[in-house]
Amino acid sequence: MVPIRQPQRYSEALTYASDVGVLGVFRAIARLRGLILLPVIARGLGAGAYGAWTQSLVAVTIGVSIVLMQLDVALVRFVSGTEDRSEQQSIFLPILLVVAAGSVLVAAFTYFFQAGIARIVLGDIKYQEIARWLGLWTGFAAIGQLGSQLQRGLHHVKLYGFLSLAEILGQVAVVAFLILVQGDLLVAVWGAIAWEGTFALAVVLLAIRSVGVSDPEWGTLRTTFRFSLPLVPSYLAGTVLAFSDRLLIAARLGSEAVGVYTAAYGLSRIVREISAPIGTAVVPAVSRAWDRAKRAHAGWLLSNSLKLYVLLALPAVAGLSVLGRDILNLLATESIARNAAPLIPALGLAGLFFGIQSSFSVAFQLVKDTRRLAVAQGVASIAYLPILFVAVDHWGLIGGGVASMVGYGFAMALTATLSRTAMKFEIPWKASLKGLLAASGMVLCVAWSRMSGLLSLFLSITLGVTTYFGLLALFGVIRKREIEFMASLLKRA
Repeated sequence: MVPIRQPQRYSEALTYASDVGVLGVFRAIARLRGLILLPVIARGLGAGAYGAWTQSLVAVTIGVSIVLMQLDVALVRFVSGTEDRSEQQSIFLPILLVVAAGSVLVAAFTYFFQAGIARIVLGDIKYQEIARWLGLWTGFAAIGQLGSQLQRGLHHVKLYGFLSLAEILGQVAVVAFLILVQGDLLVAVWGAIAWEGTFALAVVLLAIRSVGVSDPEWGTLRTTFRFSLPLVPSYLAGTVLAFSDRLLIAARLGSEAVGVYTAAYGLSRIVREISAPIGTAVVPAVSRAWDRAKRAHAGWLLSNSLKLYVLLALPAVAGLSVLGRDILNLLATESIARNAAPLIPALGLAGLFFGIQSSFSVAFQLVKDTRRLAVAQGVASIAYLPILFVAVDHWGLIGGGVASMVGYGFAMALTATLSRTAMKFEIPWKASLKGLLAASGMVLCVAWSRMSGLLSLFLSITLGVTTYFGLLALFGVIRKREIEFMASLLKRA
């Protein structure tokens, strides 16, 4: 963080940082889904079943992106720029009906092509019955996400974080309970779908209460589609970067191999999830500043968001690379931990590159020039796919991890370069270098003190965190004004 020079900036920064802090806690708890369900599914049903479950989540995520067509991004962008309830209503209701219609089409698609989905996506034809229901799950998830995003657009950021938390933790509880009681993955999937449907209904009712309901004004779709459709190629290209490694491994190596790969991916995903609460809070705040002609303040927010992410993500990459196998040993089987641990450094760096890229991509949304973002993502994806195919064929799981790191690194560099023509803001080079040095020192301390066992793992994590932030303070990254800022933030929260 940088010193706050003006009272107004200080007040707005407190609000923004408070939102980031709350969302960070919510997302950290929510991401326990992978940590909780890894031992429940992998130890109870095996690595193959865990691979099928995680690939089901991949299929649903891809399906949701297709159904939404980035209309949820447009919803946040335009709703956050007005305080007129009737105008917010005219934006939300037509989008909701379009998404509901798309959900029906996706449900029909998965029903008719369930065998192919099971074989290619889930890694085994025996999961065909699960594949049949993925479309219904996708539809409920898309509607639920749209309703939640409306609250984000209305600047109810903490409510949005709470809804995200409730959705995922509810799903975790239902799935874990059904697997422990029934021991059947299909029954657990049915439970997840039932929970998702209940959640979708609840958030739609909440959305209607927030903005009201009337006859849809279909004319607003022209504006929202003009914004969202150029984002679709970009998002689909990002989807290629995010999911093609697991899809290819499932198709080529089977569900058990993708289960091992996903165990490493799920742990290293912590790195990219650090960017989620920051990005969730910063987009409405930066959009508001930009639309009110406060361009310098918008750049200041983006610069500090990037700095905050890098300083939090670097120790996560370093710590998980050293302690990843010990963590997976506690959560899964020794076989999964042994085979997954070598993948964590590469996948952690891929997550770091993704988070940095996300910060730069906000610039395109501000100036409403989403075409160049699509170009950056598209070029990166085209370059990534042949690398991925060759790497997986020659080096298996390790090849998939290295290819992901290279793909995200290229996408980050390309997005950062193109974004400078849309909007320029200060890049925190000096703080990032000091963070890298502090993370290196942390690794040396943790590796030197590393022992086996749950208590030792906890002590290693504590030592690592203390060492990292102590070195940041020594390097002058954390100063008195930053400490006072955080103290004020805690009082405000």
